[in-house]
Amino acid sequence: MIRWIEKKNWRNNVQACWTVSENLNKCLDKSQSFESLNPELKSIIRKSVDKNYIVNYINAWINSEETSALSLFNTNSSLWENNSESLDSLNSECNILSLHECCKEKFSLDNLEGDYENFAQSLKK
Repeated sequence: MIRWIEKKNWRNNVQACWTVSENLNKCLDKSQSFESLNPELKSIIRKSVDKNYIVNYINAWINSEETSALSLFNTNSSLWENNSESLDSLNSECNILSLHECCKEKFSLDNLEGDYENFAQSLKK
């Protein structure tokens, strides 16, 4: 019974962040701020708000490293420093930081239920 509850909670956590990702992508499709960005920055943003971001987030947590996808969510990164006006505008329009916030809430060490050490090891393979 406990294993079933853990699996259900895990699925609910993943689904919650996937919903955030879907909403972000819909907003980006309609956004004038996004449309005005250069192609390289658009690509970074699209990769950062993709459903696969959950895997990137967990991998970065396991390896203690910051990827380009994570740099979008670090407002002190060089990506933000170089594009602060554009990214601030896009964030106010689409809340591009919400996916990272969802992952922090749903996949933090404190909230992750089950055998997270075993799960983390399986991601390293």
